[in-house]
Amino acid sequence: MLAWPRVCYRPLDFADVGAPSRAVVEQSVSAQPNLRDMIQALTHAITTHEDFDPATYAAHAALGWLLGRGGCDPVATGLQWLKAGAHAHSPAEVEAVAQGIAAARAASGDPAEFDAALCSYVGPAFSTGEQLTATEAGGVDCGLDTPAPDRGRAPPAAAAGR
Repeated sequence: MLAWPRVCYRPLDFADVGAPSRAVVEQSVSAQPNLRDMIQALTHAITTHEDFDPATYAAHAALGWLLGRGGCDPVATGLQWLKAGAHAHSPAEVEAVAQGIAAARAASGDPAEFDAALCSYVGPAFSTGEQLTATEAGGVDCGLDTPAPDRGRAPPAAAAGR
């Protein structure tokens, strides 16, 4: 399987895209967009809706677990746990993310380098308070005290006003 070495040894991040540009949307009408553009558009559509958080959390946590058990690159592993943290809601999920990040950090051999690499994916702010809490509990301090303001998530009806 050719994809496994790519996922195992290089961090996989399709989320740093924002909304698809007008040019990408217009191009897709007249021509087939490339696979990366399609994945980025789908990733944006899923990750901006809190309704998908349970499935998104489970997918990132499972990938983080697999990468960790497979002896893969610690930053690649930590990134999946960091992403799971953005979709964690329960204390058990936050604790699992913290443990996953801590294990990846311990496997890195250079905690300072690991921290810098993982924090580079956070940008100017964490996505959620749960992600911030789990990352710090996992031993990584990115120097950020608060999560970003709402990043365009559409709150489910039950959580409106939160």
